[in-house]
Amino acid sequence: MARRFFIALGVGKYCHLPKEDQLASVPSDVRTVGRLFQDFGYEAVLPGLGEYESADQIRRKLTHWSSDMGLTSDDVVVLYFAGHGAVEDRDRHYLLCWDSREEDLVSSALATEDLVRILCRGDLRHLLLVLDTCSAGAGSADAAAFALQTIAYRSTSGTTSAGLWFLGSARHKDIAEDGRFVTALTKAVDTTADRTGMRQRYLDLTELVKAVNEEFEDGGSGQNWRVAS
Repeated sequence: MARRFFIALGVGKYCHLPKEDQLASVPSDVRTVGRLFQDFGYEAVLPGLGEYESADQIRRKLTHWSSDMGLTSDDVVVLYFAGHGAVEDRDRHYLLCWDSREEDLVSSALATEDLVRILCRGDLRHLLLVLDTCSAGAGSADAAAFALQTIAYRSTSGTTSAGLWFLGSARHKDIAEDGRFVTALTKAVDTTADRTGMRQRYLDLTELVKAVNEEFEDGGSGQNWRVAS
């Protein structure tokens, strides 16, 4: 039988970032999104992943778990990341970990592409990555979207995954603190279910992104979430 797993990777504290860049809302965001997907029938696994851990530790845990589970082509995995994200050279997307250094992302941060390679190295064919990241600077949202599309293309052009999806955006620091995305996502799920009907087995991601963006527009945040596949 097909199994559905939910993995939350939350990084709210950083040893090399100033106090104002710590993300206090991450623990509550992780709990809220976890409950949302558990209500959909997903099994939450690897609790506490990302707390005070390096990129290498996270990679090892995901590798050991995916090997132990023996993921099949019928399984579905959703991985939600809450924390800081960064883009280098526009086509390389990174997730900052507890001990990451912004000036040395290659050796200290977790490349988003690594998550895909680890989880999809076997028979897994259905993976959704929800990246609830914070990134400042002009053009960061466009750069993040470009990087995610590049990863999706690399991963689906071969034999890796036939159902690889990314949902993500770069949001401003003032929004990261109040858990705005999680609130919008919860409302958007209800809106999407009303629009598409409760009989559907899966939520339509395109409709879900549309509903999330409508929530942001209503709140005047100016954020724009995107989906890449």
